[in-house]
Amino acid sequence: MKKAGRIARVAELRKINLVEAKFTSDPHILNDLSGKRKAPSASLMVSVASTERASIHGNVIRARIALQLEGRLAPPRSPKRAMKMSCVFETEYGFPLEEKFSPAELRAFAHLNALMNVWPYWRELAQGMTLRAGLPPLIAPLLHIVTDQHNAARNTHK
Repeated sequence: MKKAGRIARVAELRKINLVEAKFTSDPHILNDLSGKRKAPSASLMVSVASTERASIHGNVIRARIALQLEGRLAPPRSPKRAMKMSCVFETEYGFPLEEKFSPAELRAFAHLNALMNVWPYWRELAQGMTLRAGLPPLIAPLLHIVTDQHNAARNTHK
C-alpha cells in the first residue's frame, strides 16, 4: 500500500471507460436458476479474478483493469460453468509533471487504486448483464483489500 500511496496523494482521476465486455452462459444450466426468485449468486459459486497494469504518458497515468467473473453450480450439483463475464476498464489519472514514479509504484497503484475506482462500475455491469440475459440480478462481491500485515495478523489469531 505504501508504494501506491505516493501516487494516490498526487493523482487525480480524470475518466473511467469501459472498453470491452462479454457475457456467456450455458442456457441449460441457467434455465433452472432463472425460475427461482433469488439471485443466481445464491445458487452459484462465484469466483472473481483481475489483472491490472498501468503506464505513464506525459503527466497522465493510464491503467487497464481486466475483470473476470465465473459462476459454477454450487455443490452437490455438477461444478459446470454456468456463466462467465469478462470486461476491461481503462482509467486515466493526471499528476504534476515533476513527479516521477517507479514501475513498482505504478503496478501497486493499478492493483489498488485503479481497481478500487472501477469496482463499483464493474458490479453494476455484472448486475445489468445478468438482467439482460434474462436472469435474476447477480450481486457481485464487494472489494476487500487485504494487506500483508492484515494476513499476518489473521494468521497469528487462529
